[in-house]
Amino acid sequence: MRFSVRIFIGYFVLVAAAMWWYINSTVQELKPAYLQPSEEVMVDIANLLAELAAPMLMSRLPDDLQETELADSINRYQQRQLDAQIWSYHKTRPDLIVYITDARGQVLYHTQADQLGADYSQWLDVSRTLEGEYGARTSESIPGLVSTRVAYVGAPIKVGGEIIGVLSVGKPHASLQPLLNATQRSIVVQGLLLMLAALLLGVLLSWWLTHSIRRLTDYARRVRDGARVEPPRLAEKELSYLAEAMAEMRTELRAANYVERYIHSITHEMKSPIAAIRGAAELLSEPHMAEQQRDRFIDNINFEIRQLQNLIDKLLELAKLEKQERLHAPEVVNISALLGRLQRRLALSPAGQQCAWLLEIPARPVLVMGDPFLLEIALNNVLDNAIQFCPRQGEIRVALEAAEQTVISISNQGDPIPDYALHRVFERFYSLPRPGVKRKSTGLGLAIVREIVTLHDGAVSVHNRADDRVEVTLVLATLDERAEGA
Repeated sequence: MRFSVRIFIGYFVLVAAAMWWYINSTVQELKPAYLQPSEEVMVDIANLLAELAAPMLMSRLPDDLQETELADSINRYQQRQLDAQIWSYHKTRPDLIVYITDARGQVLYHTQADQLGADYSQWLDVSRTLEGEYGARTSESIPGLVSTRVAYVGAPIKVGGEIIGVLSVGKPHASLQPLLNATQRSIVVQGLLLMLAALLLGVLLSWWLTHSIRRLTDYARRVRDGARVEPPRLAEKELSYLAEAMAEMRTELRAANYVERYIHSITHEMKSPIAAIRGAAELLSEPHMAEQQRDRFIDNINFEIRQLQNLIDKLLELAKLEKQERLHAPEVVNISALLGRLQRRLALSPAGQQCAWLLEIPARPVLVMGDPFLLEIALNNVLDNAIQFCPRQGEIRVALEAAEQTVISISNQGDPIPDYALHRVFERFYSLPRPGVKRKSTGLGLAIVREIVTLHDGAVSVHNRADDRVEVTLVLATLDERAEGA
């Protein structure tokens, strides 16, 4: 499982658990939160009505309480048609229950007429109030049915400090249920929306945390593949330090491997010329050697010395390129003019004069961004290679095409490259025998070309064409529009 997915799952489980706990605990506390203020209001109502009921209870017989002004007012209240929009709840009818008991707990008045004369002395709202305490209870109108619960609050009816009865006010829980349900729905919906927002935030957080890691991983893979890349600039300091450490490690390892590889390569490549020089020198020490033979050995020594000098120069040039991570001061280069100048110069050389040249270079300037000195070295090496492998009177074709990319194609009519060598021609020290002389070069020319093209973020390839030609193709980025705008 990917690291980003693990982060996201862990984050989402944590957020979902926290949200579930919050929603569940909030919903559980909603009912008490609604009942408490309702009870507080009922206490005020009960005590107010108790004050109104006190003189009536003193002046009337118990059976006459149904005919009192208070009873008439309560009855009219119950018949009212209400039209109260309380937030999302529409209240249309009264629902308060009111009853009065005497000092023994017997019901003298009740909004439900069938309860007259009932003994309420055991109900907590009545018994505790008669004892001078705060009396309240919650009872089910239909036993076992929670939805029929009614909350009652008792208030003492006093005359001269003596409790002569109790007035209780009751309010069904069902009247609060619509408000409670609406609030619960709102909390659940808001909780789900918050969870969705947390989910989206989790996706962004997971992407943000792993984006830098992916960039670091990509950097490590590109370094592994030999690409010249700068360490990524990361917002996270710790990962940025890691990227810098990886870059330093890469530099140190490359330096160590570079030295080791070049020591092996140099010693291997120098063995043959040194052996030839040693052999010629030993032969020159022989007495009575013919002058013609002596001159031939001296020529061999001079040739091998030149080869060694060329090898050292090329190695130093390649070493400098391989250590260079990027172009230091790139500028606009007219690649068409550069190609024309190189072709004219090489065509005047003795080897170049033996070849026919076909140029397909557009008249308009073809511009690229790069290092003119390095590009000249690369193109010179490819053209020189084409001349060396071109048979006498063979044709060398130089073509330049420019669109989104600049494509330089240089081909000759020489012998095709063997299949086993096609993928190795850009390796350092790998070379094929030149036609005629059967001598090999240093094998560093095309390796230098590849390094220069790579520094320019381009590509170079070689292949055998169907028309018996060998072609080297260089691809660079075109800058026509930007240069013209400038």
